[in-house]
Amino acid sequence: MAKPELELSVIVPLYNEYECVERMYKALVNALDPLNLDFEIIFVDDGSVDDTYKIARTLSVADPRLRVIKFRRNYGQTPAMAAGIDNARGKVLVTMDGDLQNDPTDIPRFLSNSSVTSSIRFDVTIQALNSFFRCVTSTNGRKSYHPLIALRFKIAHWCS
Repeated sequence: MAKPELELSVIVPLYNEYECVERMYKALVNALDPLNLDFEIIFVDDGSVDDTYKIARTLSVADPRLRVIKFRRNYGQTPAMAAGIDNARGKVLVTMDGDLQNDPTDIPRFLSNSSVTSSIRFDVTIQALNSFFRCVTSTNGRKSYHPLIALRFKIAHWCS
């Protein structure tokens, strides 16, 4: 059965972020609700040992737009991001850090640029490839980068 497609998925990897989870959720909802989009928020708990999952799960029971994925142990941000991307149903994917370093109020401005909107899914893919190639090339002192990595940075710079 095909996953129903939404307009937007916001993917947030979390690791021991119990102090920020509820604030992140509220900030996202406050930023996204006025847009009148069908959206989902995906929290990926990357094996937290604090109350991150418990708080996220409680929030998701009250709001079906919030989905929570839980890892049994800490695998790192890239696998957490990949799990969120794999489970996302949105036409547009936005990724954010769970510690509120990224401001959810930037999402509407980001989405208002139609040429950016068509690039978001591509950018997220490049971001994941960037992490992969950085890991692969780190043994060479990062001397050789895959051409796609530079493209990701070009897109990110252009959007800011």
